[in-house]
Amino acid sequence: MNYRLFSMSLILLVCGCATTQQMDAIETAADQQLFQGLDSNTRFSLTFPGTHSGAYEAVDHLNFTLDNGTSKQKNVSAVLVKPRKTGRWEVLTILVKENGQWVNLPKTNTNTK
Repeated sequence: MNYRLFSMSLILLVCGCATTQQMDAIETAADQQLFQGLDSNTRFSLTFPGTHSGAYEAVDHLNFTLDNGTSKQKNVSAVLVKPRKTGRWEVLTILVKENGQWVNLPKTNTNTK
């Protein structure tokens, strides 16, 4: 019983630390007005359990290196999402490291279905 309590406490502590850092990142983005609708006056709070789970069933990232193309041999990170509606992984955004800076690759206007 003590082992379970200790394990659950440890898991909550680790999750809580990550959540605190994530909240700090959101507050910093708001203070710097990086996104429309968020500014230094923005206040938010988390609820446990969450009152909504967002538009996606899952969000993840994948790091890789391109072997050819215009960004050959550059480090790349992709943010992937799994919408509830389709249940299939989709690429939300791709970042390429250019001259020491992470640059967001703009999406093309072509739609392939």
